[in-house]
Amino acid sequence: MASRSRALLKEILIGIAFGVLGFIVNSWKLELLPGVYLIFGAVSTLLCAARYGPLSGGAAGLLAGLRTWWLWGQWFPASVLWLCGE
Repeated sequence: MASRSRALLKEILIGIAFGVLGFIVNSWKLELLPGVYLIFGAVSTLLCAARYGPLSGGAAGLLAGLRTWWLWGQWFPASVLWLCGE
């Protein structure tokens, strides 16, 4: 049981590390048009999810996506709503 909890903690810590990396990468944005930015933090999230699994990838995605709050000035990106068709 202790080995499973240690493995779970390792997965979460790896996700946090990749998430911080994605957050930093999202800080370097490429402005395409006024108010439209191209960000690359999702690359670290995808690499983490592919290599370490969905738990690590989810933690990395959550942390890397936090940068969009400051970048776009909204808590939930409107692009997600548009892509979902809501």
